[in-house]
Amino acid sequence: MIEVENLTKYYGPQMAIEDVNFRVEKGEIRYPDQIIICEKDTSGEWMMPKPDSTKVKKWKISGLFSNLTGLRAEKFPPTTKHLSKYGLKSPQEEIILYQGGKELVWVQVGRKKDDLVYLRDKLEGKFFMVKEKDAERLKLKPEDIEEKPAK
Repeated sequence: MIEVENLTKYYGPQMAIEDVNFRVEKGEIRYPDQIIICEKDTSGEWMMPKPDSTKVKKWKISGLFSNLTGLRAEKFPPTTKHLSKYGLKSPQEEIILYQGGKELVWVQVGRKKDDLVYLRDKLEGKFFMVKEKDAERLKLKPEDIEEKPAK
C-alpha cells in the first residue's frame, strides 16, 4: 500500500486540499497505445499484472505518486468544454489512483505550450499547466518499473 499523509494541495494561491490522508491500492498509467496497471497482490507486493505479471519497483511507484501529488500549477487556463484546445480530448497520458475500487485521483496530460503542459484533474474538472519537466516525471513505461530477477 502506498500511503499519503497530511497532503495539502494548492492550485496557485488557492488551497484545494488540506491535510488529507489516503492509501493507494491500485494505479493505472494510460497511454494511447498501452495501459499499465500496478496493484498490490495478496502478499502485499506491488505487481504489474498487465502487460505481464511481474513484480515492480516499489520506489518507482512511490516516486510516481509523489510526483503526481506534488505537481505545482504554474498557470490556470480557462475551463472549457472543448478539450481538444488543450490536447485533452485524446490525452497523451492519464494517471488514475484507486482506493477501494474508487478513483481518488485522475489526471490527464495534454499538449505542450511553450515550456508548460496542460493537465486536467478529471474528477474535479479543473485545468492547469505545469512545467514540462514536471509532466515528464509522470511518464513511466513497463521497463522502467519492472523489477528484474537477480542473476
